[in-house]
Amino acid sequence: MADTLNNLGGLFRDNNRYAEAEKAVNSALGIIEKLSKQNPDTYLNYLAHTLNCLGMLYSDNKRYGEAEKAYNKTLEIREKLSKQNPDMYLQDLANNLLHIANLYSVNNRYEAAEKAYNRALEIYEKLSKQNPDAYLHLFSDILNNLGILYKNNNQYEEAEKAYNKALEIREKLARRNPDTYLSYLAHTLNSLGILYSDSIRYRDAEKAYNRALEIYIKLDKTES
Repeated sequence: MADTLNNLGGLFRDNNRYAEAEKAVNSALGIIEKLSKQNPDTYLNYLAHTLNCLGMLYSDNKRYGEAEKAYNKTLEIREKLSKQNPDMYLQDLANNLLHIANLYSVNNRYEAAEKAYNRALEIYEKLSKQNPDAYLHLFSDILNNLGILYKNNNQYEEAEKAYNKALEIREKLARRNPDTYLSYLAHTLNSLGILYSDSIRYRDAEKAYNRALEIYIKLDKTES
């Protein structure tokens, strides 16, 4: 029943029916909280998942204080689970850290966002060494997010380092699988172009923009 309520909440959220989504997810939460007290080994992960769904719902509605509470409860559970079984739960922990980092970033809490991003980055770096095909792309996503965070906080040198690390990974991924990753490569090049332009490094900006443009033209021809 709780799974169905969670799924219903997700459906309502996807259709911007937020009040109904909140009711469904909170109903699921009430059930799973009872079950997790009776049998934590089986239901704690479900509890974390439901709290995370609630956090995303609150975040969508700009109810950031409530979102943060839900995410932090999720984080507490996933910290515990990932210590018990890192192979199964480390990625969930990293995803939770990303949600919190994005929340802090939107609210201009740059130091807190940076800490959360860097923790997620450490986890994905570890996972990507074990299984690059599954995790390297996600590792580059966090680097790109860090670049955006640093740029928004006028930390241009740090932003450039993060973007260039993301660029290096995305160039490798695009060579292996251009259909999937060329657009991500172009996105990072465009972000670098904006950074260079803001830093009055116009020649570097032009090079980055032109490389991004070449990719977008190529992708446009492929799609048409």
